[in-house]
This record gives sequence, structure tokens and C-alpha cells, in this order.
Amino acid sequence: MAPVRKLDGSVASTHAQQHQRWRQHVEEVLNCPEQVLTHDFSNEDVFQLDTDTAPVTHDEVRRAINSLKNGKAAGIDGTQAELIKAGGETMVATLTELCNKVWNTETVPADWKECDSAIAKKGNLSDCSN
Repeated sequence: MAPVRKLDGSVASTHAQQHQRWRQHVEEVLNCPEQVLTHDFSNEDVFQLDTDTAPVTHDEVRRAINSLKNGKAAGIDGTQAELIKAGGETMVATLTELCNKVWNTETVPADWKECDSAIAKKGNLSDCSN
């Protein structure tokens, strides 16, 4: 992969500099100001979606685990699909409890927000915004 360029155009030569530049780019892209609401919805009918807000079930987690593809790269935590599948019912129960905790508290663990890779596209690979 081509070396990443800093904002000033110089090459980020170390892994730490490249990581910092990607972090800076992602923060710029994701931390944009909230758009101002320009439409008055107060006079419109509210359409209620039929949304299931019940707790996550063991069956839902079991189906999700079974749908994981084997032989794929591990996530940032190093856990591969095969390991999760090998966890059996203990893994199903643990993940169900975790998902329900996240759902009920509306709090996502900090390490779920981490990303340690970028997807390269065609063009100038040293430009983060490409």
C-alpha cells in the first residue's frame, strides 16, 4: 500500500504517523456539524413503524452466530468466527446477555467504536480522502 500523506503533503513515514493521519481523516469525516432542520414536520401525520423492541433472544444470537462465515479475517479483538461458533450454548448465552445490556443501557462499549483498517479504493492511495 502507498504511504499515506499528511495534510501538508509530506509522507507519513512511520506507522504511528499513518495511524494518526487516518484517525484525523475519519474524525473530520464523521464529526461534521449537525444539519439544521429546515422543514416543519409539526403539521404532518406521524407514521409509526412496527419495530420490535423486545430483548434479543437466544435464537436470534444463535442464528447470527451460525451465519458467520468461516475462514475470514478476525476482527480487531482477534476473535475468529470459528472460535465464536465453537463456544456453543455458553457463547450464545454470553452474547445474548451482552447484546441485551447494550440494548437496554443504550451504551456501546468503547472498543466497538475502534477501527484498525482502511479500505483502499482506486486512485491515489496516499490520499486518505480518496
